[in-house]
Amino acid sequence: MDTPLTPARALTATRPEAVPTGVPCRACEYELGGLFSDGNCPECGLPIQASIHGDTLALAAPAWLARVESGAWIIVWTTLSWLGLVIAGRVGITLFTQGAASPTAELVLKVALAGLSVWFLLGVWRLTTPEHDLKPSGRRLLHLVRILMISGVTLNVVQRFGTLSRAAPVPGGMLAYEWLDEFLATAAWACVMFHVTALARRAGAYKMSNSAWLTGWFIAASLGVMILAMCIGLLVSVSVVPGAPGGLLMGILGCWGAIVIPVTLLCALVLVGQFAHRLELVRHRATLIRSHQRFQPAPPPDASAQT
Repeated sequence: MDTPLTPARALTATRPEAVPTGVPCRACEYELGGLFSDGNCPECGLPIQASIHGDTLALAAPAWLARVESGAWIIVWTTLSWLGLVIAGRVGITLFTQGAASPTAELVLKVALAGLSVWFLLGVWRLTTPEHDLKPSGRRLLHLVRILMISGVTLNVVQRFGTLSRAAPVPGGMLAYEWLDEFLATAAWACVMFHVTALARRAGAYKMSNSAWLTGWFIAASLGVMILAMCIGLLVSVSVVPGAPGGLLMGILGCWGAIVIPVTLLCALVLVGQFAHRLELVRHRATLIRSHQRFQPAPPPDASAQT
């Protein structure tokens, strides 16, 4: 069950406690013993509260939370806009041109979709912004998400404009491009879900975290289905025996690709939207905590130190 975010209670100005000996900084391992708990690490600037209370997302920097939140919202709205544009474009072509669209109409639709793809990449880039104190292993996962998504979207745009030019010197070449960009984008979505899993757990949204984890593994399983379908398709295409086995299995895999993968990606999109809303609440709480730390009066001087 998710931990509810209640409005922050009035924070009274009390003298902060000293950090006990043996508490290292999460980011740089600096010894924080003896420092006041409301300050920052003198070595790297990370709030000491983050090292005391662990990975609670409400103690993260509000600016970083705002950046991640905006990335999640960009992903949601650009994806919905992309789907709406595709549906509206195809319906318009069918109604007004009897299914035979002019090259100009196709070009306008493809340029608009390419623009939304670039905007979508901006959302992914902001969502995967590394945190200040993130360890190298976590940074590598975020960099992998960026590389996969950029590669997939770039291939998608190339494939669309390549189809428009009708230039296909190698038979089936564009189909290979299409399969590869879908594979890369699907892999990136799996990594995004695992990233949301970790952040949602830090935000106290345990139910959302479990749902994102399950969705991520469904998407990862879809990658295996895509590879298996490609291998079976290649075997069937090069087989010289009429009625080679694999047709039934290809039908099952095709149903997976046509039903399970789109439904799973839709669930992932809904989870990203819920996560963005959760981040908005967490960001407000983090801002209140930082404001309290900034305006808290300094502790009175120790009388024993003056004598």
